[in-house]
Amino acid sequence: MKPDKFNQRPTISSSPRPDAVSNQLPSMPTEPLHPAEIAEPAKLKNKYLNKKNVIIGSTIIFVILVGLTLLLISLIGQDRQVSVHQTGDATCPSAPAYPMKTPGGVAIDKLGGWKPVCPPDSTPTYAFTDKLKGASLVVTQQKLPDDFQQSPTTRIQEIAKNYDTKLPTVNMLAYLGTNARGPQSIIATDYRLLTLIQSTATVDNDDWVKYLDSFQTIY
Repeated sequence: MKPDKFNQRPTISSSPRPDAVSNQLPSMPTEPLHPAEIAEPAKLKNKYLNKKNVIIGSTIIFVILVGLTLLLISLIGQDRQVSVHQTGDATCPSAPAYPMKTPGGVAIDKLGGWKPVCPPDSTPTYAFTDKLKGASLVVTQQKLPDDFQQSPTTRIQEIAKNYDTKLPTVNMLAYLGTNARGPQSIIATDYRLLTLIQSTATVDNDDWVKYLDSFQTIY
C-alpha cells in the first residue's frame, strides 16, 4: 500500500545555532575613527555658519546701498543737490553717540549735518553729503558690525568680491565698484567704522584714494 502523501508530516529543518548565525553576519569595524572623520561634521557646520554670516552681512549692506541708490536717482533733474532723509522709525537717533570721520576732519555742520539712515532691524547708520571732482556723494558710516569684528579684512573681501578694484589706500581697506552708466560705490573700513559711499558719476581712482585717506576722526 502506497503511503498517503497528504498524511505525511512535513520535514522541519533544524534552526542554525546562534553562534553559526553570528558567523554569517558581516563583522563591524573595530578601528577607531580618524580625528579628521570626527572633525568633519564640525567643519561643515562652521562652513554653513560662515556662509550664513556672509549672506546676512551682504543683505544688510545691500539694503543700505539700495537706499542710497534711490536717493541718488532722485538727484536727476535737481541740479545734483543731494538730499538725505531719515528712514525708519522715530527711535532712530538723530546723531551717532560715538566718534565718526569726515574728509579733512571738517565739522559735520559744514557737510549739512548727520542724516540718520535706519534700515528695519539693522544698526543705524549716519550719512552726510559731499562733492568730489564734480560728483555728488552720499557717505554713510556706522560702527563695525559684530560679525566683522573677528576678521574685518576677510568679511570686507567676501562682501566686496563683485567690486572692480581694491583701492591702494593707506588709512582704510577700500573696494570700488563702477556702474556701466557712471555711478560708483565704495565699501571701506578703518577697522573701527564701516563706510559706504555712493557717487553720481565716475571719479578717478587717484582722487578716491586721496579723498578716503583724508578722513579724520571728529567727536
